[in-house]
Amino acid sequence: MAARKKAKKSKAKKAKKTKRATRGRRTAKKSAVRKRVGAGRKKAQARARTKRRAQGATRKPAAKRPAPATDRSAPAPEPAAASGERIGVVIEYHPHLAMATVQLENGRLRVGEMVRIKGNGGEFTQTVGWLEVDHVHVDEVHAGQTFGLRLSQHARAQDVVYKVLQ
Repeated sequence: MAARKKAKKSKAKKAKKTKRATRGRRTAKKSAVRKRVGAGRKKAQARARTKRRAQGATRKPAAKRPAPATDRSAPAPEPAAASGERIGVVIEYHPHLAMATVQLENGRLRVGEMVRIKGNGGEFTQTVGWLEVDHVHVDEVHAGQTFGLRLSQHARAQDVVYKVLQ
């Protein structure tokens, strides 16, 4: 009697093992089929891409819109700054140094003169206390020079520098 029970138990265990094994095989088969389907999909996508590229070469280029009619022969007059004459433009600002790199367009600038920096970030006026050219302190800069100017407030690139006339 005990031998029969043992035999039944061992058969049940074998059946469970085979079910598990076949279940694993089935999933393996399914994943292989999926991989093959995915590969076919990738090939189809690649064919579609090459087909679109080939069609793109035969397409006519889109019609260009005519440019708006503007008179670019003379630059638009800049609004007169009541604060003085325009002398330069801020090229960049270094916040960790509180220095701006400025391109002087015309005139000259000396330590002790008043300047107004005006731009999208706002505007402020200050006395020139420190000028640098190539990391060397100077007392005066002339038109065409790029120099460092220590600022009391933040400035942005493309801000305009005006010399305050007293």
